[in-house]
Amino acid sequence: MIKRFKNKLSTDVHFSELFHGSSIAFFMHLVGLVVGYIFTLLVARWYGADTMGLYTLSLTLLNIFVTIGTFGFGSALVKFIADYNYNDKPYLAKEIYKKVIIFVIPLGLLLSLLFYIFTDYLALEIFDNSKLIPYFHIAVFGVLPFILLTINTAFFRGVKNIKLFAFLDKVAIFIFTPILLAIAYYGLNLEGIATIISRVIAILLLLIMSYVALRRYHYIFRSSVQKLLSYRDIFRVSLPMLLTNSLVLVMSWTDIIMLGIFTDEAEVGIYNVIIKLAMLATIALMAINTIAGPKFSELYSREDVQGLKKTAQNATRMVFYSSLPIIIIIIFFAKYILGIFGQEFTVGAYALWILMTGQFISVCSGPVMVLLNMTGKQIPLNVVMLVASILNVVLNYFLIPIYGIEGAAIATAISLMFNRIVPVILVRRYYGFFMFR
Repeated sequence: MIKRFKNKLSTDVHFSELFHGSSIAFFMHLVGLVVGYIFTLLVARWYGADTMGLYTLSLTLLNIFVTIGTFGFGSALVKFIADYNYNDKPYLAKEIYKKVIIFVIPLGLLLSLLFYIFTDYLALEIFDNSKLIPYFHIAVFGVLPFILLTINTAFFRGVKNIKLFAFLDKVAIFIFTPILLAIAYYGLNLEGIATIISRVIAILLLLIMSYVALRRYHYIFRSSVQKLLSYRDIFRVSLPMLLTNSLVLVMSWTDIIMLGIFTDEAEVGIYNVIIKLAMLATIALMAINTIAGPKFSELYSREDVQGLKKTAQNATRMVFYSSLPIIIIIIFFAKYILGIFGQEFTVGAYALWILMTGQFISVCSGPVMVLLNMTGKQIPLNVVMLVASILNVVLNYFLIPIYGIEGAAIATAISLMFNRIVPVILVRRYYGFFMFR
């Protein structure tokens, strides 16, 4: 088997690129998750589930404004730059990067202002929790820097600098944040507000690092702008991706938001830990998505359907066999793992078991969402995601008041299954193959 694997690496260039790129991303994701769990553990131990809930809700609102502010340009940059590199036109990267930056800076400032203006309304009227007000005020300062950081990391992903992309996007934020939190806790004796302060400062530091790293790509700063792309050309790609990213956000954060509305911050804090543990099952999928995105775009540009098929199926097998042991371990040791964060978190074991069912279906489908998004099938994908998002909202609305965090887990698991099974059917219809074979 080892000999066969080595032979495949040496003879299949697409598999070799996928394996080496995803291996780097997997390691970076793993380090990021481990350090991220350390931060979560620190918050849970030092401040408790209540503060964890306040931090989670403020971070959720921050992510919502950032998703709107990036306007789908992050995914669009990955697609455009991958296409440019294949067609030997790297100089076009400067043009699209500059246009994107010019657009997102005023948009980010506007969103920051709106976030600040509506802070009291969001905290008091939506979540009925005055404790959120100072958390939201701090999160406001992270909106524009986070938008710019997202754009810069998307550029690195587009040029297939997976090490730098994964480090900035998945690792560094979770290294800086707990260090800053420890300084705030031991050195400054700050209360729970230190959690969101640490996150925002970490984002600012990473933004500076990303611009330093960007100087390596001298054509971004030195080559002349060709003016070959209009905003219409860019929006044609970015707007569908904005919708896709927005729907992903709805799928990811609806349960958190609605738990914040219907329950208290402690329930939100417990559920946030459950979500983070469930994400362990998707570490291989996230890693492979990192390299699969630009790879799918490149193969689609070549009209290489056979290469697309082989790459997609290889990626799916890698995801499945890497994720299955993690899923089994979490299911069998759920209560013990949750107990590490504190005894109050063990009540989430049933919700964790439910979420792992949805995650199993997700890993079986592989990078199907990325495949459709990078091959011009954003519209049908968005329709599927819209239906899944509506289903998620409706199920959360009815189930959370009755079952609490278990209701949120059921809603998320069902909508996640729908959101993976239907795209697999679409891939079969458009390209004639199943993801897992």
